[in-house]
Amino acid sequence: MVATIEDRGKSKKIEHGPVATSSRIAHALLRDERLHADPDTPDIGIEVPQELIERGTAVVESAIAEITRQFSRLAKEERVTGALQYDLNRFGTIEQDGWQLTIILQGFTEKPKEKTTGADFGVIVDLKHAGRQVSKAFWAQAKLADAVPNDPLTLPDLKGQIAKMLKRTREAYGVIYTPNGIEVFQGRESQKRSTLSQVIGDVAACRRGDRRPQFLADTVHRDYLIEMVFESTGTASPPKVNIDWATEGF
Repeated sequence: MVATIEDRGKSKKIEHGPVATSSRIAHALLRDERLHADPDTPDIGIEVPQELIERGTAVVESAIAEITRQFSRLAKEERVTGALQYDLNRFGTIEQDGWQLTIILQGFTEKPKEKTTGADFGVIVDLKHAGRQVSKAFWAQAKLADAVPNDPLTLPDLKGQIAKMLKRTREAYGVIYTPNGIEVFQGRESQKRSTLSQVIGDVAACRRGDRRPQFLADTVHRDYLIEMVFESTGTASPPKVNIDWATEGF
């Protein structure tokens, strides 16, 4: 047995079995979530109709417009992220000419997950077409500001949180909530700004996103990481690996 997975409402209880490895648990979790776990599967994002990408980005832009309208009432970063999560996830799956596009925003608990990873939410983009499926994800740390500073990395704790995320994925983003909308940058490239809808559209179109099974499994729930499944039972966690960004499923 690899693992037992018990649904507990907001989260899941996961216990590893006698033949568990981090890779096997990741695949089990992704099957449980109906996400695709093989990074060697050809990416179908390059074939996705432009109209479907535009519909997906329109959903994101609609969610951003709503939280921007409510900005003064939300007051805290966590509330903005919660409102964004609700507005994005309520759309479910977008269908177009036999394609299915699903966008999921998953918030992370402050302890232990955000403290360990530097991320306070992840976004999963899942594409299906003609029996094929590809799932990708990225992580983000969000900050609230009256305006985006010249160097967003000067915002409280952000530089260190970005560094933590980059130890696990290059798909690590800073997200700045302002009264005028949301600006996004990747990694330490804080001067190269984008929008959240552009980033998610790029993931759907095969230009961004991390497909590694363990990273996806570490994204799908609010409060656990694969390594924590082992640590919770006193078993030594699997060794951390040095990530080769050129070959590891990007």
